[in-house]
Amino acid sequence: MAFVFRKIEKDGEEIIPYPTVELYEHTVMKGAQAGAVLPMLFSPPLLYAFNRQIKWNEMLQRTAKYSLRGSIIGAVLLIPMTYMRIRDQSDIQIYDRSYRIRYNKLQVRCDRISAVTAGVGAVAGVMGWSSLGALTGGLYGASLGLGVGVFLHVTISRII
Repeated sequence: MAFVFRKIEKDGEEIIPYPTVELYEHTVMKGAQAGAVLPMLFSPPLLYAFNRQIKWNEMLQRTAKYSLRGSIIGAVLLIPMTYMRIRDQSDIQIYDRSYRIRYNKLQVRCDRISAVTAGVGAVAGVMGWSSLGALTGGLYGASLGLGVGVFLHVTISRII
């Protein structure tokens, strides 16, 4: 995720050496974010509707599992979707799209917040879900953190 924390030149005249790669990085990140957010929105009410006796810890764990699966599915699905979108575009059009994404402050802020919250979530998941194993707990925490980062970005955007 080095692309998330790339230094952005203030004058905007930076050359993007690999615009196609940067475009794929962006779309994979957005797919993972969308895949993490949707289960966080819909799984708790659905889990509660089908099982009113469900405990909070079990609901959180299942939501994390669905969020992780959604992140993986979203990231993987956006690769061919991006290819289909850019296959007929010229190099200049791809460069223009990558340039606009790189210098869009809201996109950069969303990616940075999501990356930080995913890291914090991974650490919290390793410590909190140690009964599942460090790897599983870390992945669950990272996927929840990724979704929380998107929610945090939306909240900040509404306030500012």
